[in-house]
Amino acid sequence: MIGKISAYKDFKNGRKGQSALEYFLVYIWALLLASIVAILLYIFIFAPSAIAPNSCSFAYGAYCQDMILGSNSISSKIALFLTNTQQYPILNPQVSLNISNIGIVNGKCLPSYVLPGGAIICNVTLPTTAISTGTLVSGKLYLSAIPCPSGNATACTSGQRQTYIGNFNSHASPLLAGTTLSISISAANSTATIGIPDELIATVKLLGYPISGATVNFTANKTVKFNPSVATTDSSGDAYTELTSLQQGKIKVYASFGNVSANTTIKFLQPVYITFNVSKMYNTAQTVLVVDGSQYSYINLPVTFAYAQNSKHSYAFYSPIPQGSAGNARYVYYSISGCDLNAQQGVLIAKYNCTVTATYKPQYYLSMVVSPSGAGSTFPPTQENNWYYSSSLVHISALPAHGYIFQDWVGIGDGSYTGNSITATVVMNSPITEQANFYSTTSTTSTTTSTTTSTTITTSTTSTTTSTTITTSTTSTTTSTTITTSTTSTTTSTTITAIVQPTVQVTFIINTTCYYSTPPSMLYVDGYGYGCQGGGTLINTFTWYIGTNHTYSFNSTVYTTNNYQRFYYSHVSGCGLTAQSGTITANSNCTVTGYYTTQYLLSMATSPSGAGTVNPGTEWLNPGTSVTISETQNSGYTFNYWVGRGSGSYSGNSPSKTITLNGPIVETANYST
Repeated sequence: MIGKISAYKDFKNGRKGQSALEYFLVYIWALLLASIVAILLYIFIFAPSAIAPNSCSFAYGAYCQDMILGSNSISSKIALFLTNTQQYPILNPQVSLNISNIGIVNGKCLPSYVLPGGAIICNVTLPTTAISTGTLVSGKLYLSAIPCPSGNATACTSGQRQTYIGNFNSHASPLLAGTTLSISISAANSTATIGIPDELIATVKLLGYPISGATVNFTANKTVKFNPSVATTDSSGDAYTELTSLQQGKIKVYASFGNVSANTTIKFLQPVYITFNVSKMYNTAQTVLVVDGSQYSYINLPVTFAYAQNSKHSYAFYSPIPQGSAGNARYVYYSISGCDLNAQQGVLIAKYNCTVTATYKPQYYLSMVVSPSGAGSTFPPTQENNWYYSSSLVHISALPAHGYIFQDWVGIGDGSYTGNSITATVVMNSPITEQANFYSTTSTTSTTTSTTTSTTITTSTTSTTTSTTITTSTTSTTTSTTITTSTTSTTTSTTITAIVQPTVQVTFIINTTCYYSTPPSMLYVDGYGYGCQGGGTLINTFTWYIGTNHTYSFNSTVYTTNNYQRFYYSHVSGCGLTAQSGTITANSNCTVTGYYTTQYLLSMATSPSGAGTVNPGTEWLNPGTSVTISETQNSGYTFNYWVGRGSGSYSGNSPSKTITLNGPIVETANYST
């Protein structure tokens, strides 16, 4: 009995072990199956973007910029951002989606007229709710529209639709309050001027992000001109146009895209009329005036501009202006009057109607020539910058070289001199050429003299005959003498040698390449000024009698005619000189070098005036200087960008930037309200 009971217990324990093993195996299989299902769901339903990234594409006809799937407990929506890639406009676009496990769903698209490259915004509401965040939804895209190659929307309305097919994958995201489309508009000048274009900027955003390629329409409540009236947004979501009004008063302008629009009001005022003119000129076609970068020759003047009240405009009068093509007559800027201006170039503020008149004076060239070459020198020197104002009195003189004597002057031109005075005065009534003629001072003269005289004196004494040639010697030996004078022939050879005072040559040099400047002279010698040729180096050589004294002076600061570059005196060397001005004694051949330092102008400005402050201010700096520019906007203004002109300048939207002055630079900080 006991054995049976023990056997039963063993049997019962074996059954329990088998049941536990079977339960464990079933549990393992269940876990494995659940894991496989979870993996499949993760890959095919909740696939992260790393495995199945968001994508949206068409084979042709349209480009998908972006796609958003949003879902919450109330609704699920898809927003599509598309672009028309056809070479022509399309009308009334519509979208359909064939979504896996959902089916075909239709949506709405805006706008109804889409330019080539224009944006299309489509919204699709799904017939399901609460799609879990991260769930992958995929399917087919169908965009249909009416092609309009003519661009005439009315004529194209009845055309046949085309359908463009694409594919998409999108992961569900939390649905925001709505797929909000917004547009804003701003004017460069809220107070503008009649007849002067005013820039408008419209910005389009969807879900708070800028849209590229949106087609914006511009309209107004009065008759105005938009250029263009339809514009496409750039990558920043901005569309630009210019508005011109010929009416005075307030005008409301609108910008619209899709089903949204915005407006702003611009007040148009009468313009300020500014006229630019110059004094009388003849036979010249070169540019005389530059206003805001535009060039005007004499035949274009006077010229009148219509400006906004208190607007700023750059201007510059060129100098010199050639007269004719011979190169020996020109006009040089002298003075300016009108519109509160007092400089040859600068910035004009349009405060009231006025006329700017620049006065030019004629100058003529005095050409000095030595004949034969090397026989002497002249003052003013030959091959020098010998320009003089009309009617000027110019003293000329000749200095012969060793072995030569001055002969005469031969002059050509109204007011010139012809004669044998070594110094003279000419009147610059026209271009003049003065030639100093010299001849050699060494010559030989031969003189032959024949004289025949016969004289006989007889006495009672012995005679002695004496023959005399030029010098006569007489010897008497008795009281009776006979003197006979014979014919004498004398040849005299005479050599005349002129005594010439020795001379030395003294050269003055400026150490820098310079340009036409204001004032025109960098160096003064004996009261005469000497300036730079355009882009050349000032070199003047003077021939002086040894031991003579002469005055000299180097100008302290010289500005180029555009006032953007200057040269200021540093020091002098050579010929024993150490002072900027004084007296030099011509003792020997030597060279005087005047050293000047170049500086460039950094000009800083804001647009519009008063919209902000810039740092540093306008200042002169040495070439190669690096400086950091920065701006601070005033209340009510927003900084947009810098506009720089000149080598090393900066143009861009960084508020602070380091620039290097490789030349004159103008930096303007631009603001908007």
